[in-house]
Amino acid sequence: MMCRYYSTQQLTEKSDVYSFGVVLLELICGREPLSHTGTPDSFNLVLWAKPYLQAGAFEIVDERLNGCFDVESMQRTAMVAVRSVERDASQRPTIAEVLSELKEAYGIQLSYLSSSGGHVN
Repeated sequence: MMCRYYSTQQLTEKSDVYSFGVVLLELICGREPLSHTGTPDSFNLVLWAKPYLQAGAFEIVDERLNGCFDVESMQRTAMVAVRSVERDASQRPTIAEVLSELKEAYGIQLSYLSSSGGHVN
């Protein structure tokens, strides 16, 4: 949860977007938001993942996906997550923008799966 919430005790659309961004990062990386294993730099998922994803470094994508994703779709999804967890709430997208961008990424992924003979359960 964001630091601002702790000081104001008020939830907003932008705090919801932040929380959703954290969930997206969990799905992309296959990690919990806070960890006490590894190096101190990797304890906080947001702080750890953001620089990698901004640089297009997809080696942090959950290995259980076995590379079965379209790179453009993953890149779009990752950027939605990164924008959603911006420290400055005014820099975060609206939930409608998040939905629109994720629908586009999903469409790209479906095209990839149908062209590669994959399937969606």
